[in-house]
Amino acid sequence: MRDRFSSHQLPLLVSRVLRRITGAHSFLHWEGPRGESPGISGEFTLPGLLMFNFIVYLNEGSLLIMLAWLVPTMILGNIIPLIYFVVNFHSLVSHFM
Repeated sequence: MRDRFSSHQLPLLVSRVLRRITGAHSFLHWEGPRGESPGISGEFTLPGLLMFNFIVYLNEGSLLIMLAWLVPTMILGNIIPLIYFVVNFHSLVSHFM
């Protein structure tokens, strides 16, 4: 008995099945409910990062230090506020005690 699909047709079959299951055009393509793709979204990320730099300014009291934190924040994104809050946790909490 001959197989229904030959071995060279297997990738095409897998691709069709995955498209049918996921409903996407490609297995590696992802879209959110509003059509956004994963990654940095400038709509909310930039104001949040600028707000973080304002908190740095309030905590340190120096525009120069704020600008020094601004450069890596704009390059690396949301990991920099986490590092800043871990390193300066005591200083930040002491403002509220």
